[in-house]
Amino acid sequence: MAPNDGEQKEILTRIAMPTRLYFRCLILTGAATGLFLFATSFPAGAQWVNYPTAGVPRTPDGKPNLGGPAPNTQDGRPDFSGVWQPDDQKFFQNLAAGLKPEDVPMQAWAKELQQLRVTRDHVDDPLARCLPHGVPRVNTNGLFPFKIIQTPSLVVILYEHDRQIGGRTEQSHS
Repeated sequence: MAPNDGEQKEILTRIAMPTRLYFRCLILTGAATGLFLFATSFPAGAQWVNYPTAGVPRTPDGKPNLGGPAPNTQDGRPDFSGVWQPDDQKFFQNLAAGLKPEDVPMQAWAKELQQLRVTRDHVDDPLARCLPHGVPRVNTNGLFPFKIIQTPSLVVILYEHDRQIGGRTEQSHS
């Protein structure tokens, strides 16, 4: 026995009402998620570069006094804590930039390896594979700051590059 037109409309209405409610909830959830992602995608205002490091001698205009005494830890050792960023990229590709070739002696195997890498257009370079720079190159990149946190027993170096933060820790060598 087939349902008549009135029964079919009632069946379809019963099916359609929860479906409309489901789609309404889906659209509201999607809109809320989109709004949340939009609101949280802006860079945070607490970036390292403009954060003054405590204990650094300053000039009257608030800039670090580079001619002032270096900060020391409680045990008298140099305190490297703070935010560091090179002025330029002079040493990014060549740590010996500005030195004469005779001032940078290389062992035969190292010179051969360097020439091989130059000949192969640096395909072994981590940057050619979209990998992080690595140490010491990451310390020479003038585009991205890094932060050093120094305690009596631990030194932590935080690197920020392409919205990634990576840390490297070493035990203090006393």
